[in-house]
Amino acid sequence: MSLQHIAFIMDGNGRWAKKHGKPRFLGHEAGMNKIEEVCNWCKEYNIKYGSFFAFSKENWNRPKNEVDFIFSLIERYYQDQINKLMSNKIRFIHIGDKSTLPTKTNHILNELENITKENDTFNLLFFFNYSSREEINNAAIYFAQELSKKNIKDEDGNLTFSSFLLTANFPDPDLLIRTSGEMRISNFLLYQIAYTELYFEPQLWPEYTKSHFVKAIESFYKRDRRFGKIKE
Repeated sequence: MSLQHIAFIMDGNGRWAKKHGKPRFLGHEAGMNKIEEVCNWCKEYNIKYGSFFAFSKENWNRPKNEVDFIFSLIERYYQDQINKLMSNKIRFIHIGDKSTLPTKTNHILNELENITKENDTFNLLFFFNYSSREEINNAAIYFAQELSKKNIKDEDGNLTFSSFLLTANFPDPDLLIRTSGEMRISNFLLYQIAYTELYFEPQLWPEYTKSHFVKAIESFYKRDRRFGKIKE
């Protein structure tokens, strides 16, 4: 049982800021900075994929100044991290809806993807402006259109529903970690985590350490993953 893909719900940035008497936006900054550390830990353990839930469609309901600051963090991330991504051979992949994002944000996300596309030691899947329900709805529409266009039945399995998801080119997560103690999925990878092991960490995301990470991995390897089969 190998562990090749971990998904992270990076929760607790605002509470971390409040805990330390800081404005909420500094919590988001601290949370963004944590991604680099976690990617390095994944590489140490030969994990090839890391999915990071950074901004959901529901997050648009937050105060405008907070949302605007989160967008500004994308530009700062590019300036701070692009050389590190290249030197560490990390590929950056944006997963989400670009159509409603500011033009500048889209440009930066595209630049991060294009510049790092040949990197092959680790895949950083950055979920930004993402909704799993919307992804599934869209996939169902495209899947039905393709079946109708070809006038075929999907009996041979060559045309699969999952191939229309935004994550079609990547394996499903083996392990999902949510920080801050909340025990819910929050509209993240609802289709893809059908057999994913779930781990809920009380620590707030900016305070997440390597020891917490290792503990989650140890828990994963102690679990009996049967995928519906009976253990012989």
